[in-house]
Amino acid sequence: MVGSLPRDMSASAPSAEYLPSLSNAGAAAASGEQARVLLVDDDANVGVVLGGWLNCKGYAVTHATGPQQADERLAETTFDLVISDIHMPGNERLEWIEQLLQRGCSAAIVLLTGNPEFATACRAANLSVAGYLVKPPNFQVVEELLGRIVEEKR
Repeated sequence: MVGSLPRDMSASAPSAEYLPSLSNAGAAAASGEQARVLLVDDDANVGVVLGGWLNCKGYAVTHATGPQQADERLAETTFDLVISDIHMPGNERLEWIEQLLQRGCSAAIVLLTGNPEFATACRAANLSVAGYLVKPPNFQVVEELLGRIVEEKR
């Protein structure tokens, strides 16, 4: 279901199936109101690529570089979705996600990882998360998942 690219992308260009469509026909734009997404990832490239794609799809995206900055953003703004990397300082074993859920976060949570591990996948399966995606994500899968989540929330 989720495709993968070679780790060393400098050796070959990615195939067209992995390049995101930048049309603004996403569910967020179709709903008439922008869905707010908090993208939490310590990798700046993910913020640029995934955040930029989400913006083009009609989502209002805020990028946080880790759990502490994400908590600050969550205190300032209400989000419909939180897309969070798993392997970053403060969330290596999903402890930040667990705390977020215990605090009653109303946003749907989608996990994203470039290093899928059995232990974190099992832990994620036992948490109330809306999705688990592997980097680099298949943008069609992301679009369908987020569209469904936004539709259900509204």
